[in-house]
This record gives sequence, structure tokens and C-alpha cells, in this order.
Amino acid sequence: HEPPRQPQGHAAPPLAAIGALHHSGPSGGVPGAMQEILGDVEDPHTRFSSTAVPNRSSLTVPGGLPFGFVTSPFAGPEDGSKWLRREAERCQSCGAVRNLYVSVETQTGRWACNFCQGVNTSEDLKGQGGIEACRELRDAVIEYAEPSSTAFASAEYQPKTHLFVVDTTMRARDLEELQATLVAAVGALHSNDLIGLVAYDSVVRVYDLSKSDVASSHILSGAHPPPAHDLNALGASGAILTAPVHAAAEIFSSIVKSLKPPVRAGSRARAKLRCLGPAVETAVAIAAASVAPRGGPAAVEGVAPLGGKARVSVFMGGASTLGPGSDISTDQAAGEDEEEPRQYYALVGERARRLGVAV
Repeated sequence: HEPPRQPQGHAAPPLAAIGALHHSGPSGGVPGAMQEILGDVEDPHTRFSSTAVPNRSSLTVPGGLPFGFVTSPFAGPEDGSKWLRREAERCQSCGAVRNLYVSVETQTGRWACNFCQGVNTSEDLKGQGGIEACRELRDAVIEYAEPSSTAFASAEYQPKTHLFVVDTTMRARDLEELQATLVAAVGALHSNDLIGLVAYDSVVRVYDLSKSDVASSHILSGAHPPPAHDLNALGASGAILTAPVHAAAEIFSSIVKSLKPPVRAGSRARAKLRCLGPAVETAVAIAAASVAPRGGPAAVEGVAPLGGKARVSVFMGGASTLGPGSDISTDQAAGEDEEEPRQYYALVGERARRLGVAV
């Protein structure tokens, strides 16, 4: 239902009842001369049910229609020239942004927050001219471009790294659907972003994106964590483990389309061996190395120096059944302690965090 309308000359906006100010006397700390200044209260990003449903008292009784709204907080800006290129003025008590529902004392520039009634002072609100020039007191929606955001937006695009880790033991139909999804996902990335591919079943396969005629991969054991020596040797092998989208998208797509479930060797369980942990560790190392400053691996990490921002996306067909972090409910991991998998993945996650990689 719509909140009660105000009897004043102008109509209050739908949320005026929620954001109404409590004008108190001197004991309340808010000057009596403060007045609420309402400008353009139409919000193009928010629609209220009260604008479409008649305002009748019968709607407020139990069983009637509730008050609702639809909002689009991340709608794209219509005109960047109207942005306020500064930080938003906030209430010092509750942190609320200054808006058109606050009450202002013209002579002193003090304003009362419409959420907590805290009193704040702003030099730009002194005098009637300052109030009229303040867009926060006129418009329902304000687009801010804070200094840090402006600098970021104007800076040259910084490529990001995306490592895709694929479990090939999933059902053939699921794998086919995933292949189409991965090709589409790479096509949606920035052309300068770096991409890489790691597949796993009972072993870890790291694919070389420089081979256009055949799918070439380096194989690592799935029975134990990848040793630093093997990872460093992989990096020094000359293989292109990550490459820009514009240069490697076609090769990446052809490799992805060639992935197939492992051939069963007389046992269905044998075809479902999944070394998830070593595959993720390998992908994290490659992602971190691709965004790290050149200068060789760091002895402390044993993988690569502290890196920038990168992402490892894992597509699983089931729980890990081989190597560190294996599911304790499987026959292959029946003897493991229950806490070992949790501790292992906690260490992997902590290392990824320190390397600047999101998994």
C-alpha cells in the first residue's frame, strides 16, 4: 500500500513516510529552522506498486496487496557528463549519503540526516544559492565518479588471466554441453585477457596454446601435489600456457572440443579417478606466474612470485577421488583421516589468496 500522502502543497514521494524527518526543538539538537527541500523525486531506476494500484484503504487490511517495488541499482548511466566527479557527502553519524530528503538550515549549511537525524555541516550548503546549486537536493538519482574510480576508468585496460580447469570424467553429454559453454565464455572475454586450459582425470594435463595443428599437453601426476621443481620445469619448457584471447581463442576452442572422457580400463571406478587437488594447484601456479613480475620463481612460495589478479574456474563432474584432497567416502580414499581433505584445501586456498588468484 502507499504511505499516507502529505497535506502540503507538493506530493510526497512513495518513501517519504519512511524517510520523513523528525523536526525537534532545541533539546533535540536539530534547529527548528531546518526545512525539507524536495526536488525531482522521480527515480527512473525504481518503480513502486503504488503508482499502478489505486490507493484505497481496503488494500491495507490483512489479505490485501502488499507494498512492493522493482529497482535496478546497477542500471547503466545515461549521460556521463552529469556525473558528480567527487566523493559523496555522507552523514558523519550513520554514513548515509546526502539526499533530497534531508533538512537544511540555510544560514549555517547544517543538514539533518533523514535516517538517523544526525546533524552535519557542509560549507557548500550555506545560503540559498548553495542549496539551489546542490544536485543532491534536487535529483532522486545521482551518479558519482569518485577520484579513485575516475582514475581507474581512464587508465589503460589491465589484462586479466582466466585458467579453465575441466574434469573430463563427467558424462559425455555433460562434457559436450560444457565445451560449448567454454567456447562462448572465452568469446565474451576482453581480447587482451589471458586464457589457459588444464584438464584432469587420473592425471593433470596442461595444454600448450602454441600448437595449432594438434592438441599438445604436459602431463603431471595426480597422485600427489605438483612439486615446485616440476612446475618450474613446466614454465621453462617453452610451452605457451597462457595467451591473449585474440591470439589463442581459435586454438583454445579446438582443444576444448577435442576433450573426451577417459577410456575405461576394465573398471568403471577406474574411469572416474579425479585428481582435483593437484589440478587446482597447477592452475593456481600458472595463473599467478602469468600476472607476476618477471624475475623467476620465489623461493618462499616455491611456485611463482606474488601475482596480481587472476581467476581459476573449475568445472567438476564429481568429487575428488585421487591424490590429496580426495573424498573420504570413496574406496580409493577410505583410509584417509577426515580432517586431511579440509586442511589440504584450506592450504590451497590460502596459497591462492597470497598469490592473488580467485578460485
